[in-house]
Amino acid sequence: MQKIVHITNDLQRLGGVQRLLVDLMTLQNSDFKFEVILTRGKNEYIDELKALGVEVFHKNDLGFLGVIKRLNAADLVHTHLYPSIYIAYFTNTPTIVTEHNPHYRRRDLPFIKSLESIIYKKFKKIICISEGVKTKFLESIKVSSSKAYVINNGVNLDRFS
Repeated sequence: MQKIVHITNDLQRLGGVQRLLVDLMTLQNSDFKFEVILTRGKNEYIDELKALGVEVFHKNDLGFLGVIKRLNAADLVHTHLYPSIYIAYFTNTPTIVTEHNPHYRRRDLPFIKSLESIIYKKFKKIICISEGVKTKFLESIKVSSSKAYVINNGVNLDRFS
């Protein structure tokens, strides 16, 4: 079974990125083995992920080299949010990125914009959650448009009555 490591900031219940990530792992749990590495915050989905057999690690516990070692042991790395793209740059594993927002203030700085244009060239695919996000991403970061795809951000409507 192929292993996918997701790397993101946190798994707090109020975040859309976080809910999307947990839903994705739930839907694909029989097809892949998952791990999650958190760069900052805490995991509020402990019970849900434990039931799925998903291990969650924190960058602070692993250290930078420990994170890279776990990423290199995966078949695919999937990054979400800053600073995970910077960390994933150092792995040898094929990496995809999901862009969740049309604009990040850090990219207003010319140096960061140039740096991220270099970093994103290394990644296999960039998934944008809407056409608007893709358009803004390609205006901001200079990468081949053939690397950017739209997968509309989905919500499991069955959870709502």
